[in-house]
Amino acid sequence: MEKGNDNQFYAISIIGFILFIISSFFQDVYNAMDTRAVSIELFLFGIFAPIGLNVVLLVWGYLYADRLPGKKERCIAISQTYLITIFITVGLFSMGISMYTQQLFFQMLTLFLAPQNSILVGILAWIFLGSTIIEEFDKVSSKKQISILIFLTCVISVIPTLLSIAGFLSKDYFYVILFFWPSYLFLIGRIIKQNKEVLYVLSKKRKQSFLIGSLVLDIGGLVTLFFLLKYQGLFLGKVSYLTNLVFNLFPLLVAIGMVVAIVPMRFSTQFSLKSIYIKLFGVYLVTNHFLLREVLISDFLLTDEGFTSFSAVVIRILEISIGLLLSGYLFALLVDRTLYDIQKKKHSFSSVFLISLFTILASNFTLNMFSQLFDFKALFAWHHYFFWLMLLNLIVLSLIYFLLLLIINRLWLTVLVFSVTFITLGFANYQKLMLREEPLLPLDFSNVTALPEIVQMIGIQNIVFVLLGIIVIFGVTLFAQKNLFSGKIFKLPFRVVLAVVTLFVLSSLTTALGDFRYASERTMSMKLLKNLDYEPHPEGLKYNYNRNGPVLAFASMLKVETMKKPQNYSQDTLLKLQEKYQKRAVELNQNRQKTIKDQTVVYILSESFADPRNVPSVQIDKEPIPYIKSIMEETTSGHLFSMGYGGGTANIEFEALTSLSMDNFSPALTSAYLFLFPDHNDLPSVTRLFDTTTAIHPYTASTYKRDRAFEFLGFDNFYHEGSKRPLKYQEKLENHIYISDDSAFKETLNQIRSVDGGQFIQLTTMQNHTPYDEGIYENKFKVKGYLDDDSIQKIETYTQGIHYTDEALKQFIKEIDKMDKPVTVVFYGDHLPGIYNGDAVADDKVHNLLHQTNYFIYSNQPSKNISKKYVTANMFTPMLLDQLNQQVTPYYALMTEVYQKLPGMELQKVMNDQGEYMLEKDLTKEQKELIEEYRLIQYDITAGKKYVYQSDSFFKYP
Repeated sequence: MEKGNDNQFYAISIIGFILFIISSFFQDVYNAMDTRAVSIELFLFGIFAPIGLNVVLLVWGYLYADRLPGKKERCIAISQTYLITIFITVGLFSMGISMYTQQLFFQMLTLFLAPQNSILVGILAWIFLGSTIIEEFDKVSSKKQISILIFLTCVISVIPTLLSIAGFLSKDYFYVILFFWPSYLFLIGRIIKQNKEVLYVLSKKRKQSFLIGSLVLDIGGLVTLFFLLKYQGLFLGKVSYLTNLVFNLFPLLVAIGMVVAIVPMRFSTQFSLKSIYIKLFGVYLVTNHFLLREVLISDFLLTDEGFTSFSAVVIRILEISIGLLLSGYLFALLVDRTLYDIQKKKHSFSSVFLISLFTILASNFTLNMFSQLFDFKALFAWHHYFFWLMLLNLIVLSLIYFLLLLIINRLWLTVLVFSVTFITLGFANYQKLMLREEPLLPLDFSNVTALPEIVQMIGIQNIVFVLLGIIVIFGVTLFAQKNLFSGKIFKLPFRVVLAVVTLFVLSSLTTALGDFRYASERTMSMKLLKNLDYEPHPEGLKYNYNRNGPVLAFASMLKVETMKKPQNYSQDTLLKLQEKYQKRAVELNQNRQKTIKDQTVVYILSESFADPRNVPSVQIDKEPIPYIKSIMEETTSGHLFSMGYGGGTANIEFEALTSLSMDNFSPALTSAYLFLFPDHNDLPSVTRLFDTTTAIHPYTASTYKRDRAFEFLGFDNFYHEGSKRPLKYQEKLENHIYISDDSAFKETLNQIRSVDGGQFIQLTTMQNHTPYDEGIYENKFKVKGYLDDDSIQKIETYTQGIHYTDEALKQFIKEIDKMDKPVTVVFYGDHLPGIYNGDAVADDKVHNLLHQTNYFIYSNQPSKNISKKYVTANMFTPMLLDQLNQQVTPYYALMTEVYQKLPGMELQKVMNDQGEYMLEKDLTKEQKELIEEYRLIQYDITAGKKYVYQSDSFFKYP
């Protein structure tokens, strides 16, 4: 055939590809919406998708049905298709796919996306079986071949079309037909080619009549069905399904008519239509990828805003389609050039870019899977809800890779170093999360002396497994370096410039991550982080990784500055403040009794305790905490403004014990226990007001290194699971995995009775900690609310748990009331459980309500009521001293001013007396000055030169 004779087929195939890509999105919009409310234009545009795909398959059969590959070529084709499938699948899962299961992920990798892409499976089947089919097909005459095709048309097109209209065709049958559909159309295309001489002599008018007749049948039939659906409802839910069917008789006839009509045409072009056609076939594989279409439809096409007009639908679809076509075509060009480079053993921008991109995506996916403990559902939920944060993690990872590439200047060695480094970091992070429920920190690399202990904890087998994986990567990379392409990539001057720019960007972003505050947007990086929903002061280390991503979370802690130095920080300023609050302590103590050391004080941090009814729309069929409600009405009580939601216990405990505010620290300081100890062994603590101090925690002490922290905070004894003196009471409720609050309270009573004089006890409970799965308790409470079903179930389990806490606390206080010595209880919930999901909490306006727990201060001796509606944990000790009318040190004189005059401040937000957020700039001048004094003292204590420690007077009674 002369050059250019096939251009008409390539041209119509290209049109077919474009029709399919664009029209299939119209189908998606149509099928996702109420068909009775959709315009006829939207419906009609969707019918061009099966026409376009049928044209492509017919032309493929016309051009290539007789050019079947040999055995070697088949293996290459299958391998390439499978590798492309893996690349796309891993890339999509890594870059932000919606929520899918682990089972679906492996199905995508092992079954070539079947059944979601049965057309692709059918094409691969033809590659293997096509020669056999053609051989058998050619044994019969041309007339019989046409008869066979007519019979097949009835079986896999006419009859299924009628069954679809009647609603009798199942989706399973639909996938089966699609499997055979490519082979069927290839045979038709081949028959058209074999009879092309006959088509040459057909009149132009007859061919046009065939095409027009097919088109009329197509549109007329579907419009008729549309009106039947819209106005009579006879085929409700069937017509929209029918428009998806490429084997629908109507688009089949139109596609055959179009191909037949172009057979005699001839034209030439200045560029290769064949090259574009081949690349667009790869674009089809990409754009019809089930996962990609789900993301595009749910996240970019069917948005919450909806569409105001049909034109808005068209514009949105055209934007997505053009973007897909261009990106897919460029991707195909990259693949072609990479294969060419591998063959020639040299590198180019295309091959370096593609291999680097795959390395980054695979490493990103591995890091995220390790960080989420291989919880696919949690990973995809993060990708879905925090897409832009995920993308920023990917960008930072890409910048790190690019910097390595500039330094090493060899592609495969960079791939080796990068992959091994981040796989090792991911594995270390996973092991630490499994063993200590705490992610990997930059701080861990300074503790090299603990390496033998870490190896023992992880296990030799796991270490060997990782080392074997690294050896495999090392071997594959060295093979590629030797046998593919190994030359230098960049010239020296260019490398230096790019390296400096990349390093500057990474440094700026890392600085912004460590110093980010919502109240201050001093740099472009900080503005970017705010716009991408970066949360600078998360509830805990594990939450930090899960919320912001492992790369951003780790980078934010590379340079941890305890606190920003206040502008007016100096020795003279601190001495003046020390003098001021010494005088204030004297004033307060004139009307107060003796010091508190003769009292017995119990701080009860009740894990995750918060009345669920504080959350909008939540209703419970009966009162779950009647005793706590009654005691809150009688004594000092209110709401605790907690920095945590679903986590952050240790930081809130730290605030209560030290009266220091986490809100004053740098956002990068995500765990006070980990970052402040052991460097600070003299921090103020309520324990220093007593001669005897005890901590009780019915769980392990290793989490957040609580055992070390409590030692530096002045506790004499710490009783926990595994302590030298075992816990006396360790009963658990029903099927729960944690020691009950009843046992914890009995342990505390035992400690109270063991000391004749005053003492301080810190009890941190575990009963109401996650999980809240069904079956833990025999639930007796029913919950309603505008929340997800899973949330409702978890709230019911949680409510049963806090009811048990209520009953145990009632018995605990009953025993305290019998004692003839003064005992005071400061009871508070550290944070809400992270179980509230659904419409009721979707609005940012309810953020404040998800950070409000309950507290009360109860004494078995007469005391005044100093209730404050909204407090923070750092206010508890000055409130305790005020309620019991006990003397204060200058430090607690300052804290008395703080609790009496300042609103709650956490998460870089201020909460007013109505429980609503307000701006710090709206505070009074006196309040702003007090905040500045408080921050000066905290900075001096934790990050400054400790001027207030030069004399002991600031922390001693005047």
